[in-house]
Amino acid sequence: MVIQLYRYFVSTKNSPSLNAIGWRSRIQMEEKNLGYENVLVIDDSTQKSAFATSDKLGQHILEPSVNPRRELPVLEDGTVIVTDEGAIMQYLEECYSDVNVTLLPDPEKERDKYAEVLSLFHEALNCYSNSKDILDALIKDDKETLKSKDFKIRVQFWKKKMKDELKQWNELLTQREYLWPLISNSRLSAADCAFYPFLAILIRYGFDMKGLDNLVAYHQRVSKRDSVLKSKPSRWDSGEIEAVFATQFNN
Repeated sequence: MVIQLYRYFVSTKNSPSLNAIGWRSRIQMEEKNLGYENVLVIDDSTQKSAFATSDKLGQHILEPSVNPRRELPVLEDGTVIVTDEGAIMQYLEECYSDVNVTLLPDPEKERDKYAEVLSLFHEALNCYSNSKDILDALIKDDKETLKSKDFKIRVQFWKKKMKDELKQWNELLTQREYLWPLISNSRLSAADCAFYPFLAILIRYGFDMKGLDNLVAYHQRVSKRDSVLKSKPSRWDSGEIEAVFATQFNN
C-alpha cells in the first residue's frame, strides 16, 4: 500500500504557503525515493469536515478521531497512523532504514556521526516548533492576529532571537555545502530535510538575511535539488506571498 500524506489544500481564502505544511516529510520521502500519495485537505470553516480532501472532490474523509487536535500533516502507512511531522520523519527513518534509502549515518559503524546528525535533526525541528505560533499566523493569513499590537511586539522579539539562532546555523555552514555531507554522496541528510523548509519559509516571507551569506548560498543550493523541486508547495514561486518581515514587521 502506498504511503499517504495528508496535508492542507490551499483554498482561495488562504495563503499559497499553507501547502508548506508537510513539506519536510515530502522532501524526506523524495530523497528516500519512497512512493507516496499527497492527500490534499481543504482548510475551510464552511466545510462540514475540515478533513474532506480535494483530490477526489471530497470523496475521501479522514476521520477526526485520527488526530483529535485536527492538525496536519498526518501520515497513513497501511494500518499505521502517525501525527506530528517530527514523529512522521522519525517513523520514516526508523521503518525505512535500508542502506539504500537511509538519510542517517550507520549507527553501528559511525555512532558518533549518527549522533551528530540526529542532534542537528532535532535542533532543526525545534527551530520550527519555537516559531510555530508566529509562522502559523502568517501561513494561515490570520489577519486579526497579524494586525494586533501584541503580535507585532512578539514578532520583533522573535526576529531578534531568530537572527541569533540563524547566526549559529550560518557558522555551521562555513566550508560546508550542507548541514551534513550527502549520505552515500547522493542524498540529503535527515537534518537538511528538516531544516531547509523552515529556512525557505523565512526567506519567502522576507526575513532579513543580511550577514547570513552561508545560509543564503545553502538555500540556493538545496532549492535546486530534485527532491525540493518535486515537493515544493504549489504556487510557491508566485508573487502572492507578501514579504511581511520586510514590510509591516520591519521595525
